[in-house]
Amino acid sequence: MAADPSPDLQAVVGGLTRSGSAFEMIEHASGDQTLRLWRNGPQTLIDVFIATQPFEEREFLVLGDERCSYGRFRNEAQGFADWLALRGCAAGDTVAVALPNSPDWIVAYFGIALAGCVSALINPAGTPTDLSASLSAAQPRVLICTSDVLRKCDREGANAKSAKFIVVVDKVSESMSAALEAPIIAWQDARGHSGSTTVSSPTGGIASATLPDSAATIFFTAGTTGQSKGVVLSHRACAYSIFHAGFRNARSSALAGQTPPVAAAQQQVLLMVLPLFHTSGICNAVLPLMMRGGRIVMTPFWSAKSAARLIRAESVNLVGSVPVVLEQLLSEFQGAPPAVSLQQMICGGAPPDRGLAARVAGAGLIPGQNWGMTETAGALLGLIGPEFAGRPESCGLPSPVHDVRIVARDGGPAAPGEVGELQVRGPQVMLGYLDDAVATEMAFDGEWLRTGDLAYRDTEGYCFIVDRAKDMVICAGENVYCLEVENAIASHPAVAEVAVFGLPHDVLGEQPVAVVKSADNVDLDAEDIRRHAALSLALFKVPQLVIVTKDPLPRNSMGKVLKRELRAALTE
Repeated sequence: MAADPSPDLQAVVGGLTRSGSAFEMIEHASGDQTLRLWRNGPQTLIDVFIATQPFEEREFLVLGDERCSYGRFRNEAQGFADWLALRGCAAGDTVAVALPNSPDWIVAYFGIALAGCVSALINPAGTPTDLSASLSAAQPRVLICTSDVLRKCDREGANAKSAKFIVVVDKVSESMSAALEAPIIAWQDARGHSGSTTVSSPTGGIASATLPDSAATIFFTAGTTGQSKGVVLSHRACAYSIFHAGFRNARSSALAGQTPPVAAAQQQVLLMVLPLFHTSGICNAVLPLMMRGGRIVMTPFWSAKSAARLIRAESVNLVGSVPVVLEQLLSEFQGAPPAVSLQQMICGGAPPDRGLAARVAGAGLIPGQNWGMTETAGALLGLIGPEFAGRPESCGLPSPVHDVRIVARDGGPAAPGEVGELQVRGPQVMLGYLDDAVATEMAFDGEWLRTGDLAYRDTEGYCFIVDRAKDMVICAGENVYCLEVENAIASHPAVAEVAVFGLPHDVLGEQPVAVVKSADNVDLDAEDIRRHAALSLALFKVPQLVIVTKDPLPRNSMGKVLKRELRAALTE
C-alpha cells in the first residue's frame, strides 16, 4: 500500500499550487517522461542573474575586509563572460574552477554561465591525485585556480593539457609559468574585461539562447564510499534548487496554521560555511539568497568562535551546514545565540542525531532539515519549524514537482513503515555521470534515480532515512542499520563523534564496529559505550568492537565521516 498524504496535507499543497499562485505548476515533455515544472520563477542560471538587477546598490558578498556589491558582481561576471568569448570559448565548452570560497568564485561561476559554457567545480584542497582525476575528466578549455592548485598539478601540464588558458587569482612564479604549456592570465585582467557585451548580455548572444535542459555545471561527488564521479546538472536543475526552501517554508507554515512567509523587507544575511563547489553550497545556499537580494558572509576557515563573532558583527539571520558544524556552534552559543539577528539553523549533508532539532529550538532558533545528493542538485526533501519539531527523525517531503518512492527488496512498492531503497524523479535529477554511460545506466531504474539510501515513509508520506545501502551490516543474517546504532551511541553525553561500519567476521559474516571520539577532557570506556547502546538496541546490534579515540574522525569537505579510511585502518 502506498503512503498517501493526509487530507490536511493534500489541502495545503493544493492551495499552494493552485492556478495563479506563486507555486503554480505546468506539465512539460522531456524525453520519454513528462515533468511537472514551476510556471513562475527562474528556469536557468541566466534567469537568476537577471533577477539580481534591482539589487545593484546592495552589498552581496563579504569575506574579511573585502565587500562586493551586486553591481560590482554583475559587472565583473559579464566582463569575464566577454573575456571567455573572445578567447574562443563556445557554448558547451567546459571551464574549470578550482578556488576556495570567495567573491571571485561566484563571479567566475556566473561569468561561465553567461558565456554559455559549462562550469566544472573542483575542490582546491584536493590531493594531486584528486585534482588530476577531476581535470582529466572535465577536459576544461580554461582553468581558473590558485597558484597552490598549480603546484599540486603535474609540472608538465598533463592534468590541464586541454586548457588553452590558465587564469590564476594570485601570483605565480616564473619557473612555474615556464613549466606550463598554456599561457597564464591574471584574474584581475580576465574579470575586469570591458569589451563587447553581445555574448554576456541577457538580451542577446549565447546566454539568451541557453536552454533549461542544457548542461550548466559539473559537480564531483564527495566520494565517501569510493572514487568521485562527475555529475552533470542542467540549468533547470540548478535553478530549481531555489524553489525548495520557498515551498518547504510555505508548506510548514500553512500546516502550522500560520500565514506563509512573504519576502522580508530587511536584507537577509547568510553565514556561508559550506564549500561552494558542492551543490549544497552554490545551489541551496547562494542561489536562493541571490533571488531575494540577500548578503552572504564567507569564512576563510571554520572555527565556531570566529563564526559566532561573524554572526554578531554581520547581523547574520541564517546558518546552514552539516550537523557536526551546527553542534559546534550550539556548543559555542552555550544555550543562547550570539546575536538577536539569528533566526534559523538548517542541517543537511548527513543525518543528524534525533536530539538536534530540540537543541536548536531550545536555543530560540527555528530548526530545519534537508535531504539531497549531488545527483539531485542538492536538497530535494525537507521540513522546517513545527513540522520538523514534530518529526525530528524525518528528512521531510519533496516539493510537488518531484516524486519519491520506496522500493522493497522484491522490487515492488514498499508499504508504509517498510524499509527499502529511496528513489526519486523530477526536474532536479542529473542529466548523467560525465562520460560514463555504464554508471549512468546503473544509477537509474527506468526514469527513477536510485539514491542508494535505505528509507521508509509513514502513512502521510514523510520520509525517514535509515542508512546508506552500502553502510548496512548483515550480522548473522540480521540487518544492522549503522545510522540507528550511531544515534544510540551519540545519545551518550560523553560522546562527541561516532562512526559505525561493518568488518568481516568468520562466524557472523559481518560485525558492526564503532569508532567513538570522546568529548574534550572526558575519559570514555568501551564497555560503558556498549552498556549505553544496549539500553535502546537489540543485543546483536551492539558493537562488540568499540574503538575510543580523542582524535577527530576523518571527514571530507562536506563534513561527512570517511568510513572507508577508518575501515581500512582497522583492516590493515
